[in-house]
Amino acid sequence: MKLTGIIAEYNPFHRGHEFHIKKAKELTGSDCCVVVMSGDFVQRGEPAVYSKYIRTRMALCCGADLVVELPSAFAVSSAEDFAACGVSLLTSLGAVDTICFGSEDGQVQPLLTAASLLAEESPEFSGLLNQGLKQGLSWPQARNHALLEMAGEHKDIPLSRDSLNSLLGSPNNLLGIEYCKAIIRSRSSLKPVTVKRSGQGYHDQELEHGQASASALRSLLTKKEQDTAMRLLTSHVPAAILPLYREEPPVTAQDLSGLLDYALLSLSLENRDLSVY
Repeated sequence: MKLTGIIAEYNPFHRGHEFHIKKAKELTGSDCCVVVMSGDFVQRGEPAVYSKYIRTRMALCCGADLVVELPSAFAVSSAEDFAACGVSLLTSLGAVDTICFGSEDGQVQPLLTAASLLAEESPEFSGLLNQGLKQGLSWPQARNHALLEMAGEHKDIPLSRDSLNSLLGSPNNLLGIEYCKAIIRSRSSLKPVTVKRSGQGYHDQELEHGQASASALRSLLTKKEQDTAMRLLTSHVPAAILPLYREEPPVTAQDLSGLLDYALLSLSLENRDLSVY
């Protein structure tokens, strides 16, 4: 029996995710799909729009065979930590053969090439990185700058500067690079496979043409009246899980602001230093 793995948030689950699970099994010849999914908090540090239990049921109804929780400490961390923990969990299960993720380019070799450059962190790369930081670039900007400089000067790097710039400017490609980097650094036996992403862009708010992004669906769920939202969801969400969208009210960061204010004010009254958090 062959197993493939996916690392996801499903915030919320939609037809694009269902397609990804189906395609992952098809491309890898796998019998089962294991999903490592963020719990009740996601990468942006916000609460997930639906609980981890509802989102797990959505995934299991649409092709996933097992859902494993990605701990919140890693789910809300950087893309590097998010990817490293997800890869570690899939590897530790001891039965997963491949990891399948979406990417804008749909080709895994360029992602592996970029990942190997980042994973090794040669003295030359470190020097270029520090140079960028001293120039006032943020860490991600300095890292990208260092990679582009190396691609521009080294003929033995099998990626052109333009190709690398395109990879680094696409959110799904970037996350794919982090998955590959985690595999290389941990010497995981997982084989990376990628599916070309289709539909709307990662942050696109469009609902009318093609598969809407999870970002657009979150906006729809939290800003529209429920019956209107449910009507607009029908073309973007598998019919089998539409009833699950009604089982809980959608949650936003503002729904927890009262609790957060209470906690902060309590600490202030106790003269406790907020920096410990």
